[in-house]
Amino acid sequence: MFIHRSKFGIGALLIALSLLACDSSTLVASLAATPTPTRTPRPTFTPQPEITDTPQPSPIPAATATSTRAVVTAAPRPPTAKPAPTQVPAPQFTVQLTESYPCPQTSPVYEIAARIQDPNPPKRFVGGYVLEIRSPDGSFSKTGISVPSGQEYESFLGGTDCKAQNFWYYNLKVDAAEVRGHAPFLARIVRSTTDRTPISADVTIDFMQPTRWIIYYFAPPK
Repeated sequence: MFIHRSKFGIGALLIALSLLACDSSTLVASLAATPTPTRTPRPTFTPQPEITDTPQPSPIPAATATSTRAVVTAAPRPPTAKPAPTQVPAPQFTVQLTESYPCPQTSPVYEIAARIQDPNPPKRFVGGYVLEIRSPDGSFSKTGISVPSGQEYESFLGGTDCKAQNFWYYNLKVDAAEVRGHAPFLARIVRSTTDRTPISADVTIDFMQPTRWIIYYFAPPK
């Protein structure tokens, strides 16, 4: 390559290169000094799904609500029957009272006439039984003892028993003249003269008027 060297050629070239160098630095400086506008990227928004109100279940009325628990229906309780009143059994006496009644008297008679007999034929009189008459409060008490057949008392028609139609025999009597005009009294067969435990039912009697009380008993032989 042929380079033309001249007096001004090299200098001019140097000057041109200097200028070019200055211009390039100035250009670079100017380029550095001038901020390059930076475009901010626009944010990308992801579209959110449209929010809608979640429908709430309607409240179920209490009357129609269905429960998953088993409903236990209580069976009606049968009415409780009232207990039957306890009945006290009647005492079992060894001597059976069969009949009693008063026979009013025209004479001043206040006594008990009794028959104590074996219930089996020939219904003999049974001795050794004690009959007691007593006031309800126990302030008065008197006893009589029955006699066996062969020792019984005899009376004429109507003389003792106002219901008798013939001669009447009895085997126990108690005189109650000391309590005439008083009432009431109880008559009963007791175990003995010392043990007054009753062995027969009571008979309520009185001696307000002259009276002979007639009492019938059945008793086993002693």
